Amino acid sequence: MTLSGLRVLLAEDNPTNQLVATQMLECLGASVILAEDGAQALEIVERESFDVMLVDIEMPRVNGIEVLRAVRGSSGPISEVPMIALTAYVMREHRAAIDAAGADGVIAKPILSIEQFGTDIRRFMRRRT
Repeated sequence: MTLSGLRVLLAEDNPTNQLVATQMLECLGASVILAEDGAQALEIVERESFDVMLVDIEMPRVNGIEVLRAVRGSSGPISEVPMIALTAYVMREHRAAIDAAGADGVIAKPILSIEQFGTDIRRFMRRRT
């Protein structure tokens, strides 16, 4: 599975998760822009475009649910960008809240397989397009 040529916004506050996800995405061929929390993610999407956004749910200042809602509620092309939640919170009630906020999919953390990570991203991107 390749993500070659894709611009990815990764919104993740944990330094270890930032490193692991960034390395996996780059190994898959993606170009990664990192936002260290939800507020920074929202600032970045105002000035840059992306092919997909990967959003942690538990972040300081602005959490992932708020990021999903803000982007989906915005005007312009950014509102249609595929958005995938990265979270350890995968219980039914968490997934329902993530879906209601506008996510195209959920990838559970920890990410165990680079191949599966790339496959899941492509699969969830197809849902939006």
